[in-house]
Amino acid sequence: MPFAAQSFYTAVCMQVLEHLPMPQEALIEIHRVLRTGGRQVLSAPQSWALHMEPHDYFRFTPHGLEALLTRAGFKIEQLRPCGNFFASVGLLLSHGAQHLGQHARHSRVRRFWRRHGVWISRIFLGLERRWGNVATGNVINWAVLARRL
Repeated sequence: MPFAAQSFYTAVCMQVLEHLPMPQEALIEIHRVLRTGGRQVLSAPQSWALHMEPHDYFRFTPHGLEALLTRAGFKIEQLRPCGNFFASVGLLLSHGAQHLGQHARHSRVRRFWRRHGVWISRIFLGLERRWGNVATGNVINWAVLARRL
């Protein structure tokens, strides 16, 4: 990045790491431009459909994010899941319904799946609100707050 070392107090990296062929290098660079004690706010997917192809390289677990950030010189202050089991299942099913709707031969079938994809999302988001604290390890995203050491 075209910035001097220790130029910033905060860096924001939302849904970017999965699109970088070498995410470790990006985190090292973010570390370089943050001041000592500066914070990084980051989100990265664990469960998401392929997108922005061919530049969609990775999905991240909390252990992988912790390893990458620690190696880059950060201390994780918070690491939280975004969208637990029901949201993950709903996302996969609604993406599948949308895909079926886009590729159906008949317009009636396309409309059916497009309409039902929305309802699938709503049903599973309702389940997530009710029982979202069920920890299964199946999450959509991870949100991280990390401090530069």
